[in-house]
Amino acid sequence: MLGSQEFLLGEFQRTMDERFRLSIPSELGDLLAADSPDC
Repeated sequence: MLGSQEFLLGEFQRTMDERFRLSIPSELGDLLAADSPDC
């Protein structure tokens, strides 16, 4: 992602791009979606 800023908060590294979209690791996404009936 061009122009993205990296930051570290907690134990997972995430990035925020120029449109303020947050990228998270797929492992964390899988954990969050596992308990959600919407996914």
